[in-house]
Amino acid sequence: YIIWVGGDVLKVYRFFVPIVAALYFLFVVSIYELLSLVKLRQVLRNAVLVLLVAATAVPAYWLSKDHINTFHYFEVNIVRKMHFVGTMLNRYMGEDFSLAASTIGMIGYQLVGHRVIDMLGLTDKYIARNPEQVEGIVSTWKERRFNNTYLLSQAPDFILFSTGYKPSAPAERTLMLHSEFRDNYRSIGFPRANQYKVLWQRVGDVHIDSNRVLPDPKFSERLADGLYALNRKTAREAIDYFYEAWDRLGEEYLMVDYFLAGSYTKAQNIDSAFAYYDRCLEIYPNMWEAHLQLYSIYRQMGDTLQSNIHLNHLVVNEPWLFDTNYETYNPGVEFNYEE
Repeated sequence: YIIWVGGDVLKVYRFFVPIVAALYFLFVVSIYELLSLVKLRQVLRNAVLVLLVAATAVPAYWLSKDHINTFHYFEVNIVRKMHFVGTMLNRYMGEDFSLAASTIGMIGYQLVGHRVIDMLGLTDKYIARNPEQVEGIVSTWKERRFNNTYLLSQAPDFILFSTGYKPSAPAERTLMLHSEFRDNYRSIGFPRANQYKVLWQRVGDVHIDSNRVLPDPKFSERLADGLYALNRKTAREAIDYFYEAWDRLGEEYLMVDYFLAGSYTKAQNIDSAFAYYDRCLEIYPNMWEAHLQLYSIYRQMGDTLQSNIHLNHLVVNEPWLFDTNYETYNPGVEFNYEE
């Protein structure tokens, strides 16, 4: 059955784990029965049995050890991130908010008492039974069910993508095509280990009747390509992707401006970066990323007056950016804040 359905999207063959013990038991019994057909003394037969079992068990362990440890590290890291985001939401966003996520996991346990919407429909009956169809979406994810019209009609206060800004799952990439998402959700970030864990916060009222769905799915794909290139520090390539995304969208979008500003910053083209950061703040004066980047740039330039203007804005409006006191319990894994 497992082979027929195509296995599992996660690594290390977890669907097979429950039957591994039974398979090994049958394997050893089979070897023992076969050896009983050979005319050998009992002691020698037992020794051969031990050698045959060891000859299969030891290589199986060593061949899979690195693979298992690698993905164990990734899974533990996801738990860390989700635990951190849940902790910060509880600390700063009050007791009455909802969240939609494409990877619930730990954060579902963190937000007991809040509405948590599964964007993939794994735990949401409506999405599971009423999936939307969008042609041309490219993704490596096996979970391809989503219904973003329904999701937006629920107006969750926060939406958590699996990879921060970058739309990865089909549910995330298609959500970027909806005008009500682009118009009414802005990024919010929590600082952790010299990085910012980003999710989307609703800042306006969602009117699903006026929602427009971009017919070109390549927009979100190029946006993701640009972010991937930017993370690899290939700024020129990222700029090309973001301009193509902009052309495919055919209208202004705050995040494209910001990603272009970041790309020009990486390319050390400060004049172009300033132009796009200023445009970001014209569109959305409270954009924390733009204030943070301008604070950093002006500080490096020695312009204390300008850097303090942006710093003061952040202190007043984004107090969580200065919260480095992240304490956590130990849910079976060691949390390392420095990692």
